[in-house]
Amino acid sequence: MTDKQFQDRINTLFFCCKERGEQVSIRDLSNIIADYIGEQDNWEELLAIFKSHWACPSV
Repeated sequence: MTDKQFQDRINTLFFCCKERGEQVSIRDLSNIIADYIGEQDNWEELLAIFKSHWACPSV
């Protein structure tokens, strides 16, 4: 999956949820991220970036 395809899938997920008046499913979002990371040569580095970003509690 290219960076553009990744961005398109994320944007589509958020757009569809907004149109239906639903919240974004963490499972759906996680699946897209996992697909993207799994196809990259530097997947270990990307996983660390995502983990550090998503592990930060939002206030």
